[in-house]
Amino acid sequence: MIIKIGGLQVDSAVPCDVVEALNLVLDKLATGSLREVVWFGDDKVTYTKANPNLLKERVAHYQGLCDAANGQPKRRRRFATRFCY
Repeated sequence: MIIKIGGLQVDSAVPCDVVEALNLVLDKLATGSLREVVWFGDDKVTYTKANPNLLKERVAHYQGLCDAANGQPKRRRRFATRFCY
């Protein structure tokens, strides 16, 4: 399925292209330079400065698919535990 991200049309079957396009959107959001509308088929999602975590989750999802498609091992996420005595 072709999806439109940041004015770019990418094929959702090629997760590495989706990751690249979503990272461009994330960079633009980090600088506060835009409000981005992304179409996933018929679903319209608006990402703004107030919703970067959802965009980061979407990037992580497609990054996992991209890694799997390239035969790379699953990336580990860092979880830290703090102990106070």
